Amino acid sequence: MRKDRVPFYVAVLLNMNIMIGAGIYLSPPEMAKVAYGWSYLGWGVAALIFLPVVLAVMKLSLLFPKQSGLYAYAQTLLGPTLGFLCGWSYFLAFTSAEALQAVVLRDTFLGCFACELVGPFAYFLVNFSIFSFIAFICLQSLKTIGHIQTGASVLKFFPIIFIISLLILIPFVDFGQLSEEGVSSVLQKSDPGFMTSLISIVPLAMFGYWGFESCCNMAHRIEGGAKKSSLAVLVGFFLVSAIYTLFHFQILNIMGPQNLATE
Repeated sequence: MRKDRVPFYVAVLLNMNIMIGAGIYLSPPEMAKVAYGWSYLGWGVAALIFLPVVLAVMKLSLLFPKQSGLYAYAQTLLGPTLGFLCGWSYFLAFTSAEALQAVVLRDTFLGCFACELVGPFAYFLVNFSIFSFIAFICLQSLKTIGHIQTGASVLKFFPIIFIISLLILIPFVDFGQLSEEGVSSVLQKSDPGFMTSLISIVPLAMFGYWGFESCCNMAHRIEGGAKKSSLAVLVGFFLVSAIYTLFHFQILNIMGPQNLATE
């Protein structure tokens, strides 16, 4: 494999690793407060809403195989001005999201470990360490990044896959059967209805799919070019949707809707 190319499976893992983040851990309790036992269906509904956008991005990558990324597509189809606005909006949105995650990571780290020795320099040292690591990664070859990405994906997916695998051991629970007291404590208001509940939790679920288009930004760096990159987008998207749904379903199965909603 050339050092400036990554294989198809690494591209799929890259896409999945970008999509799967804090959302899978933070969203289920909030979704359960609204749709309780049926909240796991929100991931599938959100995926159906996103699907036309995913297919459109795939089509764009096939139409412009030598140009990759939303900026290139917008510049070619809409002109340089709108392409400029699209590119900077995309860049700033993702930069802001990554900065937020870095802050959360720093605060979580400092909250878990005592840093009395470094005292007032704790924030600076953790920030410096995070951005030094990011800078180090950016200096590596694409082949090395592919190996790091594969390892990071395995570590991230392991607890999720472990929870899903418990489906074999833990019997299913009828989530629709909740006591009147349980429903009241979960919802703290009258039941808005099944479909209304699902629609209400879709925004929480959609957050988990951001970044699905990542492979299209590096189509020229994937073995097989645009065809493989577009396929990696679709495969990664459906795998992530299945993982989200099964993980959320099994968390409900283990904890119960009421306990999950009060987390």
